Amino acid sequence: MSKLQKNHYGEAVDFTFKHFDANKDGFLDIREFTALFSNLKSQQLGFEMTTQIINFLFSKFDRDNDGRVAMADLYPVLEKAYYAA
Repeated sequence: MSKLQKNHYGEAVDFTFKHFDANKDGFLDIREFTALFSNLKSQQLGFEMTTQIINFLFSKFDRDNDGRVAMADLYPVLEKAYYAA
């Protein structure tokens, strides 16, 4: 994705989350989370994304251990990825 104007980052993050929320329940399960992070480029994140890293991140974002992650928990990470794009 090309660089967005600063006031459009929130819209891009919202769009990205909704795009990967395949069942449209407002959360990402491990499968959806993996799809999202597998699509982020290493240059956007500053490191290469591996299955181990994705699983580790999911365990950290899934604070209540219910097997899903809310957009509010991911927003800062996705926003940073867009700033780096």
